[in-house]
Amino acid sequence: MAVQQKGAYLLYFEFPGELWIQRPREQWLRSPLVYVGSAMGSQGFQRVARHLRFHQKKPRSPRPPHWHIDQILGATLPSRIYLIPSDHPIECSLAELLQGRFEIAALGFGSSDCSCKSHLFHAPWFDIEKILQEHSIPFVRLCIAEDSGDLQISEDDPLSIKIERSGP
Repeated sequence: MAVQQKGAYLLYFEFPGELWIQRPREQWLRSPLVYVGSAMGSQGFQRVARHLRFHQKKPRSPRPPHWHIDQILGATLPSRIYLIPSDHPIECSLAELLQGRFEIAALGFGSSDCSCKSHLFHAPWFDIEKILQEHSIPFVRLCIAEDSGDLQISEDDPLSIKIERSGP
């Protein structure tokens, strides 16, 4: 049986202090945060690799990025990534599940194309895993340690994004 290479993903962020965003409305965000995203497009879970590449490039345009999540990715990497394989869209169901348990971090964040209140929440990682397990939602967890060196993203395996560090 082939492993599903599409579904949804959660990006978990921890950072010191606060982070300023301009879209969907100007506000400060505090850590920890979890973002719910869709990997149902033609690239599937490689969408997560795109997020990591965005962080690596760190564009310095005076305008805010098009995608809401890029505002966070421009400042920090996710420390954990949860890939949730599915053959049908589950992004909004996951957002609703998290909304029932956690505080919304920014109204309208990541949800401009759906009726969800938000796709960004304040949530500790251990509670995220507990909820996924309680609801029998299969997931693959990737952990990223921030240390010196550049990120090199290998896209050989569309399900698991391999992150290799280069440099000192």
